[in-house]
Amino acid sequence: MNSNLRKLVTIFTLISLLVLTACSTTTPKEIINEAYTKSGSLKSFAFDYNMKLQANNDASKSSNPVEAQALAMLQDANLSIKGKYDKEKERLQAVLGISLNGDMKISLDIPILYADKKIYVKIPNIPFYPLPQDMVGKYIVLSDAIEGPGKAMNNSELGTSLAKEVIGLLVDDFSGSEYFTIVDKKDAEEGLKDSKHILKFQLKDETLDKFVQTFSKTTYPKLYTILTNEKYTQLMKDMNFDTSDMNKEVVESDMNSALEKFHKDMMLGDFTLITALNKDNYVSDQKVSLDITDKSADGMNIKLILSSKITEQNQEIKFDMEIPSQDKIVDLTNLLGGQ
Repeated sequence: MNSNLRKLVTIFTLISLLVLTACSTTTPKEIINEAYTKSGSLKSFAFDYNMKLQANNDASKSSNPVEAQALAMLQDANLSIKGKYDKEKERLQAVLGISLNGDMKISLDIPILYADKKIYVKIPNIPFYPLPQDMVGKYIVLSDAIEGPGKAMNNSELGTSLAKEVIGLLVDDFSGSEYFTIVDKKDAEEGLKDSKHILKFQLKDETLDKFVQTFSKTTYPKLYTILTNEKYTQLMKDMNFDTSDMNKEVVESDMNSALEKFHKDMMLGDFTLITALNKDNYVSDQKVSLDITDKSADGMNIKLILSSKITEQNQEIKFDMEIPSQDKIVDLTNLLGGQ
């Protein structure tokens, strides 16, 4: 697969890979291996990712006008990425949706197409950044614009091996019912009741300290050993991750000091990961929710929900976005005003 396409797919599937865990009558690690194997066999699929952010606070109380405006805009922000992907055709299409529903209402839909080893981005009409109308609706072409962690996908087998080791380690150390629970189908959220398996991982303010202490004393040393393994050296470089900056162990006094500061300034209401597998053992749904309060900022409460749904696994994908003709392509330099 072309490296640019790998990088683009990595961005659109990041949430899925981060929470790729499941549950059944076998061990969680066995399910993880099976889920990765199934996901590795995917040649085509449709995806629907959503992010919802709510920042509940009285923005008018802020003495900083820039901060007040930002808070007002983020009171109900939504980001969505919906599209389709076909590995054999080396083609991906998606629509990036941005919606701000606070005091300043903004709604944008940005079509994106990967085809012919190029990334085409349709120029939207941006209310707060007006562009010449002869450019709106045309496309810019990005041939190699996605850098950084996506380069690791050049060796997908090694990346999968690392992910299995890291996630398997986390599941081994935190597989107790205090953190992981099997969700009964009758108690599942709407849309998940037909899932084959549903697993929930949950952290609350009262369980955070024990989790951090276990991670620091037990998990981190083993994680250090994995990440500094010679076979992952080049992969770490491709991800711009310098393992030489890592300490071999966590200093207990530093950990305790960090926890003390966190509890002084913040309160974790809830952090939950839910993963569901369909009848074919494909990871079909994920949901990440965070509820946290900043006690040092007049009690500002932030709620973040990330969700993803994967469908049409290995089915025939029909694309409706066409490669734009040359007269519909705008040079990026001209778009930026010659800068």
